[in-house]
Amino acid sequence: MSQREDVLLLRDMLEHARLVRDAAKDRSRSDLDRDRVFRAACERFVEIVGEAASNVSVAFRESNEDIPWHKIRRHTQYPRPRLSSNRSRYPVGHRRN
Repeated sequence: MSQREDVLLLRDMLEHARLVRDAAKDRSRSDLDRDRVFRAACERFVEIVGEAASNVSVAFRESNEDIPWHKIRRHTQYPRPRLSSNRSRYPVGHRRN
């Protein structure tokens, strides 16, 4: 991976971290719990930060060991939704139309 690609990934990380910060401004934890769209947007922004961190070159990560890369990257690993007992393709609690 080139240095240019690392720079683009870092910019992407910064942009999406700022999007989370801006979206959460003047919002509370209860907003996150109640507002599914807000929560989904924040989760996606954080996931993008983690995905970008996972794609930064090993050489760059090794030369910047003060950054907790493993903590950033783990945000890409969300648990899969549980399936209901009838093993349908819909997660538990999903309402079909």
